[in-house]
Amino acid sequence: MSATCRSWIGRFSVAIKSASFVSTNLIVRYRTGCGHMRDAFAVTMAQAGHHFLVAEVEGEPIGYVWMQEVTSASNAFKNATRTLYVRQISINPSHQRFGYGRQMMGYVEKWARAHDFPTIELDYWVANEDAARFYDELGFIAKRQVVVKSVETKENEKWRP
Repeated sequence: MSATCRSWIGRFSVAIKSASFVSTNLIVRYRTGCGHMRDAFAVTMAQAGHHFLVAEVEGEPIGYVWMQEVTSASNAFKNATRTLYVRQISINPSHQRFGYGRQMMGYVEKWARAHDFPTIELDYWVANEDAARFYDELGFIAKRQVVVKSVETKENEKWRP
């Protein structure tokens, strides 16, 4: 995945391209600044089936998408699956609400189509109403719901999600 998709949002030139460790490292700085996150990115980027895209505005990285190819064989309980899973999408807070996330997800969709993935899946926290609205506008529909119940144990008084 080495192609660059270049377009314009307003007066800004936006490039979406394969991420290198250096460009992803620059993005990680605004998220936490933690070395352990940079190390995790480096390990994940080297794994087969994981793809990182970076969005740049005027040459400056402003966001990224982490995608994973997910396939599973059929068994007695489920059908075979082949989906492109968006593990993370993140846009620098100073660049949010300008259409960059929408543009990156459009590129993800084109990539999925070009590589014969029939679906794109992702998840987000139920309390993230902005994400719910964003993905709804992009045509995503709920497929499965996960529920959690806190259980008291000897090791912890009560786990809270």
